[in-house]
Amino acid sequence: MGVAFPGWQPVEEKMRQMVVLPMPSDTGNEIAQKVQARVEPIYVVKLDEQHAVMLTHSLPLDDSGELMVCHACSNYVGAYFFTRDGAGWRMSARQDSAARVGLEGYLGKTEIVEFGRRNYAFAAEWASCWQGTCGSWLVLLGLKPDQAKILAKGIPTAARNTGSYPACDETTADKSKTETVDSEPEQTCFEFVSTWKPSGERMTVHFRGMTWGTGKKHLPVVIDEVAIYRIENGKFTLETGKNPVPKL
Repeated sequence: MGVAFPGWQPVEEKMRQMVVLPMPSDTGNEIAQKVQARVEPIYVVKLDEQHAVMLTHSLPLDDSGELMVCHACSNYVGAYFFTRDGAGWRMSARQDSAARVGLEGYLGKTEIVEFGRRNYAFAAEWASCWQGTCGSWLVLLGLKPDQAKILAKGIPTAARNTGSYPACDETTADKSKTETVDSEPEQTCFEFVSTWKPSGERMTVHFRGMTWGTGKKHLPVVIDEVAIYRIENGKFTLETGKNPVPKL
């Protein structure tokens, strides 16, 4: 951290550094701006004997110096690259904003995964709820010497809408119930979860869940689906199976 950010220390005032992040402009569009942010290290990954990358979590500050933490505020993952030569390790490249992940100041569940031998990626699975509907998404950032690239911007991994409609909540315990509750309009309800894992240079995602309805026309449907993603043109794309999680 001291190489990438001279003077950085693990105390609040020393963690605040200048970085270049995509921020809203007066025109309404985002442009790269040099701003102050709180920067924390999260991972150091040794890619091979000569290359390593440090990943950071950056939260920008507003004009009054307060952290920009809100439901619509972004978290940024930075990537700082190091190369070892005869003099030791030196920083060779930097990306202050390699990925945008999560909300409310949290990145979600994060880890470093390997797709095939020494093919590393940063993974973050984050979630959000609004008006009773919740979802989870998986972001994958590929790590190479001197470069980090988005492999998956947001693969849906879970969703439920039982909080959006009272009738869905009331039929959750007995999904075989086929009568509309309290004469409300019929609604389609759903709950999905998944687990995922690297599989060589691919990714296997196992989805489980159910859709049901609050009216007589909607019978429960159990979902047990496996989807396999593979990297094509630098992005994870669906190879076999399907992702049953509804788009929110």
